Amino acid sequence: MSRAVASAKQRRAGVSAPEPPAALSAPAPPANGLTLPQVIALVDSRLIKLENFMKDTLESGVPGPAPSVSFAQDAVTGEESSVAEVLQEYENRFMLLAEEIAQLKDTLMKLQTYTMDVNKMLLEERVNVLSDLGNDKTMFVMEDATLAGGDVERV
Repeated sequence: MSRAVASAKQRRAGVSAPEPPAALSAPAPPANGLTLPQVIALVDSRLIKLENFMKDTLESGVPGPAPSVSFAQDAVTGEESSVAEVLQEYENRFMLLAEEIAQLKDTLMKLQTYTMDVNKMLLEERVNVLSDLGNDKTMFVMEDATLAGGDVERV
């Protein structure tokens, strides 16, 4: 409490307190994992690397260097079957990613279609309710005038 009172007195007197270090005031990134933009950037960079690898493979017919497999060692040892296995694994992973992306796209399209259908249905229901209320109001006004003894002709 005394710190708060002292700070208030300093502010009123025009004395400025020293600035806290920038490292303490900046929010620290989460220690337990990546943020959403970091995850998206990581997946994006991996997809770009994979697409470039597949493009180079299709153009030249000879695989380029992969991050986790040493093709130079395979060439020296003469193990052509391991290169084919690695290429097959990359092809399988690429096809799996392509299928998952297609499924995600289809799901998003279905969700968008469903949302648009629900919005259309709600709008039509609102128009029906408002048109029914408009007819009921005119009928109530006519009945009130009739009860009051006025000469009102019903439509």
